Amino acid sequence: MKKVLLPLFAIALTMTNCIKKEIQLDKITTPTMDPSFALPLGRATLNLGNLEQNLDANNLIYNDGTNLFEIVFNDRLFELSANDMISIPAQTYNNVFVLSGANQSSLLALPVGSSITFTQPFTNTFTIGNGALLDSVIIQSGQLIVDLSSQFKHNATIDIIIPSLTLNGSPLHKSYSLNYTGSTPILSNATIDISGYTLDLTNNGTTTNTFNMSIPLQLTNSGNGLVGNETLNTNLQLNINSFNAIWGYLGQQTNILNQDTSTITLFDNLAGGEIHFEDPQIRLSIGNTAGLDVQAQFSAVFAPTNSITVNLGGSGLTTIPTIARATNPGDTTITTHIIDNNNTNPTLTALLDEGPGEIVYSSTATTNPNGVSQNFVLGDALVWCDAEVSLPLFGWARNFTLVDTTNFDAASVFGINVSNNLTIDDLDKATVRIIVDNGLPIDAGVQIYFADTNHVLIDSLFTGVENIFEQGIVDFTLPLTDPNHGKVTQATKKITDIELSQTTIRKLIDNNVKKLIYKAVGLTNNANTGQNVKIYPEYTVDIKVSAKVDLKVDLEN
Repeated sequence: MKKVLLPLFAIALTMTNCIKKEIQLDKITTPTMDPSFALPLGRATLNLGNLEQNLDANNLIYNDGTNLFEIVFNDRLFELSANDMISIPAQTYNNVFVLSGANQSSLLALPVGSSITFTQPFTNTFTIGNGALLDSVIIQSGQLIVDLSSQFKHNATIDIIIPSLTLNGSPLHKSYSLNYTGSTPILSNATIDISGYTLDLTNNGTTTNTFNMSIPLQLTNSGNGLVGNETLNTNLQLNINSFNAIWGYLGQQTNILNQDTSTITLFDNLAGGEIHFEDPQIRLSIGNTAGLDVQAQFSAVFAPTNSITVNLGGSGLTTIPTIARATNPGDTTITTHIIDNNNTNPTLTALLDEGPGEIVYSSTATTNPNGVSQNFVLGDALVWCDAEVSLPLFGWARNFTLVDTTNFDAASVFGINVSNNLTIDDLDKATVRIIVDNGLPIDAGVQIYFADTNHVLIDSLFTGVENIFEQGIVDFTLPLTDPNHGKVTQATKKITDIELSQTTIRKLIDNNVKKLIYKAVGLTNNANTGQNVKIYPEYTVDIKVSAKVDLKVDLEN
């Protein structure tokens, strides 16, 4: 579907913008003889199909399937990063060496200065929440913090060997010396960068969340003897700050979403009235690059700015399909879902009838909703949900009011300047004629206010709201199943003359008018009875603008 920028059902305002850009009275030259004359100032033809093709932008699309225009608003409702889907806490291990009686005897039997090595294996559990069962982690950044404390009055060398923690196939192996200098405990500490390492948690394919470690301790007899209860403590803290990939079952992570908002800017300039959309939709497009399923649902959908609180419920909110996992690293799956009047209670239309500025979604999500399965998550994995609020132009509008402001220099527009020797006293009056052939099912009354730089109103173009558009003719007698039901079958013509007296022009110039404030009030055909109309690309509005300026000419000069 092609996209275009135009807030339709606000077409009346667009029309007035077209008109104001055409009227340039300062371009009119004064004839030397005839003091009353008329000149065509321009013609604007707005065909919605051409407009849709030429203005390929944000908010208006033409739906090739329904042949209708739709106003759309896109927002990303949520994103789940890899860290949202799995969190790895710091792993802490405290291992204690205690020499058995036989090992103590072996050490003391050595000549002073001789050494003996004792090796003690340790099996460590990798602690992870939500029932996760991990096979391996490829670490992007992390540290192994080592704190050693020895009570032996003998020189010691200790090795930290973790066969399951490898870099380019080589296991981590670090050595540290703790030399006795007359007092205990003997302390040593270090931080090992483990970025880029792979941690195997399967113990050679036999389990999960487990890795082995060996710590050989070499003691050199110093001749100081043993009390018998000496120990050497090894405190290790394994920090995985970020990861490149995790493999295994990642558990069930719940309540990992909160509230998100879609903005509906269509109603920003709506200063009153009602707009009714008969068949709105919220189209969800949910992407997943992680190798795990996610179940999401909305616990509430509401419009916080509405005076009447409408909380949507229904299967459209609670039966969102399971967000399918990516099959392989680098893949992306897309899951789609539509929320509309058929699966909401009250209806989505009821929520939108008040013209909300935003829609708030309270949502929840659970990973692996079907239980244990084999997962993978890369470090840049993402699950996201894009919401497209779609408002097909099928419905009605009643007394909808739109307001806009533009710059306007009265003196310049009416050609009052030194260069052309024309003063306000030379003008009698100015008349602008607007002829509109309207093929839209909308009529619009327009009022234009003149204001100074501080937006203080000086005067208005009409005494009240002036209807310059009359609705195109729609045949509502056709059955609802007829494709022409709600469709304009014939355009209507309306001629509007706008006269500005010399007094009015002088007032605008003397009060330094610099702003035009446009107000448009629109009504679709039979809106008061709830008749729905449709907006098609072949609809056309043709606008012709001409001006007549009456001058005061002194024939004796």
